[in-house]
Amino acid sequence: MAKVTGPLFSLDASGKFADSLVFAKWKGINTVRQYAKPTNVNSAKQQAVKKAFSAASAKYKTLLGPDKEAWKIRATGMPMSGYNIFMGLAVKALKELRAFTLINKVQVTNLTASSADILITASEDGEARLEYGDKPGSYYESIPVTLQKDTEVSVLTAGIDYYFRIIQDEVLLRYT
Repeated sequence: MAKVTGPLFSLDASGKFADSLVFAKWKGINTVRQYAKPTNVNSAKQQAVKKAFSAASAKYKTLLGPDKEAWKIRATGMPMSGYNIFMGLAVKALKELRAFTLINKVQVTNLTASSADILITASEDGEARLEYGDKPGSYYESIPVTLQKDTEVSVLTAGIDYYFRIIQDEVLLRYT
């Protein structure tokens, strides 16, 4: 008989134990589950997920440093990385919509007391919406945006700070 002096499963353990238990960490929490051998590792659904992950990963690799930093900032306070958030949104879009327009190299230029130009680079042509407001998460104004390479969009700023996000095909791509 063993005597336990600490909480059960409080140690960091990972991996498979004798084809019966799998120890892992999920969102910062130690977990254990029963090992289940997949019955069909090459099903049509699994192939679709693999294809979506490959495409999303390829798009993430094209992001520049500032774009990756924006995703890291988006993940602040969450038990996941910016890469995880990006992959989650991209894979969902690729599985449901079969397309994902990568929006990157977002820059604010020509900032004056009454306007600002937002330079957007998109991987594909398409329609989107730029929403903006004076508080994070509060986007009360919007303008339509035609996505093309190096599209410039003018937004009135009225001399105050604005936060904005770009939405396309109901998949949220946020740059704040």
